[in-house]
Amino acid sequence: MNPKGKKFISLLLAFSLMLLPVSLYADRKEGVRVLITEKDGTTIEGELIAVKEDSLLILTRWAKWDRTIKVVDIDVILIVGKSEALLYSVTGLLVGGIVGVAYGIKKAKAQAEPAPFYLVQAGYGFIFGLIGFAIGMIGGTAMGVDETIQIDGLSERGLEETLKYLRTKARISNYE
Repeated sequence: MNPKGKKFISLLLAFSLMLLPVSLYADRKEGVRVLITEKDGTTIEGELIAVKEDSLLILTRWAKWDRTIKVVDIDVILIVGKSEALLYSVTGLLVGGIVGVAYGIKKAKAQAEPAPFYLVQAGYGFIFGLIGFAIGMIGGTAMGVDETIQIDGLSERGLEETLKYLRTKARISNYE
């Protein structure tokens, strides 16, 4: 093999080794953020790591320590919704703006005495962009609604279903 080929292969291997940890980390799932109120009034906020047979494992947000909370001690679990308002509103603005400019081009070509072409495009792009922004803001805000789960007073079957549901929201969903 010629020297250039060897250099290329060694650079390719070095580059792929640098990317390997990134690709392994990309598969990491985060658990939902929860606010748990115990029967004695104590509240714990953190990430839901795992749902065990009779307890929840929570990683606290600020102190970065984990805590196991027995299900029988829990009154209410609040799953804190993650708002997507910024992402959805920017997407709505861009999509609305593009649709508005396309509509402006069509409208300007159809006029008998056309106004300056760029003004029509910009005007429709601005109007449609604002409409898309508003729709995206409303939709993104609605996606971030909190979910409250009343644990105290649940039947045994209801508790099993709730824990099964919470496992899907945990970082480690198949904890044994």
